[in-house]
Amino acid sequence: MTSSSSLTEILDRFDAWMTVNGKKCKGRSFKTRKAYCSDIRVFARFFEAHSGETFAPELVIARDLRAFESFSNAGYGNVKPVGPATWNRRYNALETFFSFLVGEGLVQFNQFERSGLHERRKQEESPRSLPKSDYARVLRSVEQTVLMAKTDLQKRDALRNRAMFYLMAGGGLRVGELCALTSSHLLLSDRKGAVLVEHGKGDKDGSVALGREARLAVADWLAVNDGALLFDGISERQVQRYCQRISELSGVKFTPHSLRHTAIRSVWVSSGGDAAITKSFARHTNIQQTMRYAMPQQEDIERAVEFI
Repeated sequence: MTSSSSLTEILDRFDAWMTVNGKKCKGRSFKTRKAYCSDIRVFARFFEAHSGETFAPELVIARDLRAFESFSNAGYGNVKPVGPATWNRRYNALETFFSFLVGEGLVQFNQFERSGLHERRKQEESPRSLPKSDYARVLRSVEQTVLMAKTDLQKRDALRNRAMFYLMAGGGLRVGELCALTSSHLLLSDRKGAVLVEHGKGDKDGSVALGREARLAVADWLAVNDGALLFDGISERQVQRYCQRISELSGVKFTPHSLRHTAIRSVWVSSGGDAAITKSFARHTNIQQTMRYAMPQQEDIERAVEFI
C-alpha cells in the first residue's frame, strides 16, 4: 500500500535537509541520517497497518504517533518491544522529521509537538565489557587464527583481522571509525603510537593512544599490506561477521562495540578510576558518559561477596 516513490522522494529531501540542519547548527552525520530515515520507514509501515491508509505526512495525526509509541514500547503479536535506546532514537527521528516537514511547508501543523511523546530513561548500568577471563579466551582465539593460517592469503587476512581487533579492543575505536581509517591516520613508532579519528561520533575529530600490543598488531599488518586502503575497504558488516566468528571459536558472546567498552573499562581500571584520562581516551562528550564505567560489573559484585 505504501507509495514508495513518494516516500522515497520525501526521505531524499529529508536526508539532504539533515546535512545542514542538526544540533548546534551542524548537519547530522551520515550514520544518523541513515538511521533516522530507516526509523521513518518503520513508522510509515506502522501507519499504514494502523490506519489502513497509504502513508502521507499530511495524514498523520498526534494519535498515530502515540499509537506508534505504544507499539514500539509494548510490541504486538510476534513483534517484540524495542529497548530504550531504539525508542529514543525513533523519538528523535520523528521530532526531526516533523521539524523538517513544517519547515519545508509539507505540513501545516507539527503533530509531533501535539503528541506528547516521551523519551524513555535507560536503566543505569555499567557498559557491557568483557570479564578478564572471557577476554583472555577471545584473545587466544584471535591469536590462534594467525598461528593456524596455512596459506599466504589466510595469513594476510588473519593479520589484518588481528590488527582491526586490537584497534577496537585496545584503542576503543567504534566499528565505523575503524572502517574509515587510512594509513595516513596512523602515527606509529617503537615506543608509542596513536590513531587519528576523523568525523567520529557527533562528527568529532580526535586521537587515540595505542598500547604496545595494538602497535605490534598494526605493525605486523602494515608489513604485509601493499594496498592503498588500510583494511582493504572492509565494511562494518564484515567486521561484525569476523567478531561473530571469533565469538564462536572462543565460546564468548561479544560484539565490536563491547570491545570498545572493554578498552574503556581497562583504561578506567588501570588509571585508578581517573575520569579525565578515561574521558579523553573514550572521546566522550560529557563526563556522565564516562562515569558509567565506575559502576561495578557483575564479576566485581561476585568477587566482593565471595567470602562473606
